[in-house]
Order: sequence, then structure tokens, then C-alpha cells
Amino acid sequence: MQTTIEKTTPTHPVKPIILGKFTGAFGNFQAAAWTDLKLAGFESDIAHKIAQDYGSDLGNAMKNGTDFASKIGKAKASGESRIAISGKGSTQMSNTMALLRVCEVVAGLWREKLVTSYSIEGLSLKKEVVTYIEECATWASEQTYE
Repeated sequence: MQTTIEKTTPTHPVKPIILGKFTGAFGNFQAAAWTDLKLAGFESDIAHKIAQDYGSDLGNAMKNGTDFASKIGKAKASGESRIAISGKGSTQMSNTMALLRVCEVVAGLWREKLVTSYSIEGLSLKKEVVTYIEECATWASEQTYE
């Protein structure tokens, strides 16, 4: 598993980050991931960074995947139509994806009333995932927030 966080020096003024707000094609997926991470016990800023990385992972999976498709439904009289996007296949598991997978599993166990909390605190995560979380915390501490 690998996720690398690179430090860059901005060449233009940096806008403050609005925690939990994402733009772009995967913004809704990122917002859902941010919410899940918050419920799992992550601080808002760290959850934001992980959710940003998740959007990148989704984009890479779609770019590299071979089994992704879209289907556009018949237009209504108003001109509105539905679009369905599907895909499956395999991709390299990143630390971001592993962490969100843990959150999804714990959330499922919570819905089944097998655990009493969404929190993943106290779980022994792989060293690579723990290091990734620490890198996200460092990144988050260096940002400006609105």
C-alpha cells in the first residue's frame, strides 16, 4: 500500500480550506468519506486530507480501470435525464482506501448493532496506515482553514 504526500510551494495565493467541502467530479464521494471519517473519530482537518486523497484514488482507479461505464436514461419532458455510473475491477489498495474500508466495516457492524460506536480508536492498524495518518496530521497542521 502506498500513498505519498508531496510538499510543494504554492506559486499563487492559497485559499483557506473549508473543512468538509469538496469540488470536482468526486466531491460528493469525498464529502461522504469525510463524514464517515469524522464518525470514526478523526479530527475534521485530518479527515479532510484523507477524503482529498480518496478523490485522487477514485480518479486513478477510473483512469486505469477497464470495467467502468455510464448509462444515460431517456430524457423527461423537462429535458432532465438520469445518469448511472458503474464500475468494478481491481486497483492497488492505497492507505486511504484501506482506512476507509475499515471505517465502512465498522459502520456496518454498528448498523447491525454488533459494536456500540463508529469509532475506530483502539484498533491496531497496520504500520503503513498509521504512518499515513501521521503524514495527514502533519499536512493538516500546515494548512489555513476558513
